Amino acid sequence: MDQPSPYLRWLWWRHTWTFQLAHKPLCTRFHQDVLRIGPAHLCRSCTALYGCLAVGLLAGPWLVGHMDVYFAALVTFLLFMAIVASAPPLYAHVSRACRDLLRGSAGMLGGLSMMMLFTPLWLWGLANLLGLAAAWLIYRRLRNLRAERVDSCSGCSECNRGTVCSGFEKQARHLRAYEEAATAYLERRYEPAQRNPGSPTK
Repeated sequence: MDQPSPYLRWLWWRHTWTFQLAHKPLCTRFHQDVLRIGPAHLCRSCTALYGCLAVGLLAGPWLVGHMDVYFAALVTFLLFMAIVASAPPLYAHVSRACRDLLRGSAGMLGGLSMMMLFTPLWLWGLANLLGLAAAWLIYRRLRNLRAERVDSCSGCSECNRGTVCSGFEKQARHLRAYEEAATAYLERRYEPAQRNPGSPTK
């Protein structure tokens, strides 16, 4: 099967970039979990995680000269506490502000751990990053298992009404626009070849 052309890939992102990183429906039920910056909808947890990761990486070079075994032990302890507190059974029941704090802490401490790789404390940094990666894999598995058992939209008045709910209206509208634009592009691309079967398709 032919791979999508670069133009089709660009066309896809052009029509979907505003909600690709939302990770949640765009309705009032999930409004606390989604940030809106201009036309873009962003996952609040991911924004806290990667935003603080960037801060940790930026602060790392300044802190390298101040890093010692006590600093490394503190980072490891705080990261361990953030990982434990982020366990799905606990994370699902804490406030939105606490979730932001946990995700931001994991990102910041992960960034500092990356910077440790360039110091004599590199084993501490490597152990921290391996622990963070292992926790992410385990929590992702647990989250997927929970999603199979629990429907986050259960009880919503818009369920089972036979139309697209408000959480996916924007996505459906943009996906239809993408399909129309992609169809028009493919018709322009292959129509000459259909009229002249012997001519090569560019």
